[in-house]
Amino acid sequence: MNAQAELFPKLTPPSTSPIGLPVILPHRCSNCGAEEAVIGSSRRPHYARLNCSYCGLHRGWMRSTTFGFIKTIIDTIGRPTAPIMISQNSRREGVDVSNRNSTAAEAAERK
Repeated sequence: MNAQAELFPKLTPPSTSPIGLPVILPHRCSNCGAEEAVIGSSRRPHYARLNCSYCGLHRGWMRSTTFGFIKTIIDTIGRPTAPIMISQNSRREGVDVSNRNSTAAEAAERK
């Protein structure tokens, strides 16, 4: 082992921030076609930005709930070693699309 490394032990704890983690998005990059993006830092009101892992194109913003969920996972079990798959919310504008065989009108009647 390196003698210098023994003099300066690792003092920094592992990061619990999702920044830098790779994710797989539901849509491909419009520039290069890649599915994978990386979580990057951002300013308010956004919690994180998503950039293409391959060409660097801005792919979108991460919601606070998603950012918080990933942070909780990291705090609980550690940083993931594989990309995290992020999906879109299946509920849009108050219409329940959980039963894909029903129409929007039928879904509204069930409420």
